[in-house]
Amino acid sequence: MAAVFFADVLGFSARSRAGNAAPAVDALSDLASILSTQSSVARYLQAPAWRRRYGLSDSIFLVTDDPIGACAAAAEIFSNLAFYNSHADDAVLLRGAITMGAVREAMHLS
Repeated sequence: MAAVFFADVLGFSARSRAGNAAPAVDALSDLASILSTQSSVARYLQAPAWRRRYGLSDSIFLVTDDPIGACAAAAEIFSNLAFYNSHADDAVLLRGAITMGAVREAMHLS
Protein backbone atom coordinates (compact mmCIF):
# COMPACT_ATOMS: atom_id res chain seq x y z
CA MET A 1 0.00 0.00 0.00
CA ALA A 2 1.35 3.40 -0.96
CA ALA A 3 0.31 7.02 -0.58
CA VAL A 4 0.18 9.17 -3.71
CA PHE A 5 0.18 12.96 -3.54
CA PHE A 6 -1.07 14.80 -6.63
CA ALA A 7 -1.12 18.53 -7.28
CA ASP A 8 -1.68 20.70 -10.33
CA VAL A 9 -1.86 24.39 -11.20
CA LEU A 10 -5.42 25.60 -10.84
CA GLY A 11 -6.73 27.15 -14.07
CA PHE A 12 -3.75 26.12 -16.20
CA SER A 13 -5.82 24.50 -18.98
CA ALA A 14 -8.04 27.56 -19.39
CA ARG A 15 -5.00 29.85 -19.42
CA SER A 16 -3.25 27.73 -22.05
CA ARG A 17 -6.32 27.75 -24.36
CA ALA A 18 -6.70 31.53 -24.19
CA GLY A 19 -5.72 33.59 -27.23
CA ASN A 20 -2.70 34.85 -25.33
CA ALA A 21 -1.10 31.86 -23.58
CA ALA A 22 1.34 34.10 -21.67
CA PRO A 23 -0.57 33.65 -18.36
CA ALA A 24 -0.13 29.85 -18.65
CA VAL A 25 3.59 30.24 -19.34
CA ASP A 26 3.84 32.65 -16.41
CA ALA A 27 2.09 30.17 -14.10
CA LEU A 28 4.52 27.39 -15.06
CA SER A 29 7.45 29.76 -14.69
CA ASP A 30 6.26 30.81 -11.23
CA LEU A 31 5.74 27.18 -10.26
CA ALA A 32 9.23 26.27 -11.49
CA SER A 33 10.62 29.07 -9.35
CA ILE A 34 8.71 27.86 -6.30
CA LEU A 35 9.92 24.30 -6.85
CA SER A 36 13.56 25.31 -7.25
CA THR A 37 16.03 23.84 -4.80
CA GLN A 38 16.19 27.17 -2.94
CA SER A 39 12.50 27.11 -2.06
CA SER A 40 11.12 25.85 1.25
CA VAL A 41 8.31 24.22 -0.76
CA ALA A 42 10.88 22.31 -2.81
CA ARG A 43 12.51 20.87 0.31
CA TYR A 44 9.25 19.07 1.09
CA LEU A 45 8.88 17.86 -2.50
CA GLN A 46 12.43 16.51 -2.37
CA ALA A 47 12.05 14.95 1.09
CA PRO A 48 13.43 11.41 1.46
CA ALA A 49 9.91 10.14 2.28
CA TRP A 50 8.99 10.25 -1.43
CA ARG A 51 10.22 7.17 -3.27
CA ARG A 52 9.08 8.36 -6.68
CA ARG A 53 8.49 11.80 -8.20
CA TYR A 54 6.75 12.41 -11.51
CA GLY A 55 5.96 15.60 -13.39
CA LEU A 56 3.51 15.89 -16.25
CA SER A 57 2.71 19.28 -17.75
CA ASP A 58 1.47 21.36 -14.81
CA SER A 59 1.04 18.36 -12.48
CA ILE A 60 3.22 16.57 -9.94
CA PHE A 61 2.79 13.08 -8.54
CA LEU A 62 4.72 11.92 -5.48
CA VAL A 63 4.67 8.34 -4.17
CA THR A 64 5.61 7.19 -0.66
CA ASP A 65 5.19 4.25 1.66
CA ASP A 66 4.73 6.64 4.60
CA PRO A 67 1.16 8.06 4.58
CA ILE A 68 1.70 10.13 7.74
CA GLY A 69 4.86 11.65 6.27
CA ALA A 70 2.99 12.29 3.01
CA CYS A 71 0.23 14.18 4.80
CA ALA A 72 2.75 16.24 6.78
CA ALA A 73 4.79 17.06 3.67
CA ALA A 74 1.67 17.99 1.66
CA ALA A 75 0.52 20.27 4.48
CA GLU A 76 3.94 21.95 4.49
CA ILE A 77 3.85 22.34 0.69
CA PHE A 78 0.53 24.17 0.79
CA SER A 79 1.48 26.17 3.88
CA ASN A 80 4.70 27.37 2.27
CA LEU A 81 2.88 28.07 -1.00
CA ALA A 82 0.36 30.23 0.88
CA PHE A 83 3.25 32.17 2.42
CA TYR A 84 4.88 32.57 -1.01
CA ASN A 85 1.57 33.78 -2.47
CA SER A 86 1.14 36.33 0.31
CA HIS A 87 4.26 38.11 -1.00
CA ALA A 88 3.71 37.56 -4.75
CA ASP A 89 2.04 39.94 -7.18
CA ASP A 90 0.27 37.09 -8.98
CA ALA A 91 -0.57 34.04 -6.86
CA VAL A 92 0.13 30.49 -8.02
CA LEU A 93 -2.82 28.33 -7.01
CA LEU A 94 -2.46 24.58 -6.67
CA ARG A 95 -5.07 21.97 -5.90
CA GLY A 96 -4.10 18.58 -4.64
CA ALA A 97 -5.05 15.38 -2.93
CA ILE A 98 -3.56 12.34 -1.24
CA THR A 99 -4.87 8.83 -1.82
CA MET A 100 -3.88 5.39 -0.58
CA GLY A 101 -3.71 2.19 -2.59
CA ALA A 102 -1.67 -0.08 -4.79
CA VAL A 103 0.74 1.63 -7.18
CA ARG A 104 1.78 0.07 -10.47
CA GLU A 105 4.68 1.54 -12.33
CA ALA A 106 4.97 1.12 -16.08
CA MET A 107 8.31 0.35 -17.66
CA HIS A 108 10.07 3.45 -18.96
CA LEU A 109 10.72 3.40 -22.69
CA SER A 110 13.71 5.38 -23.88
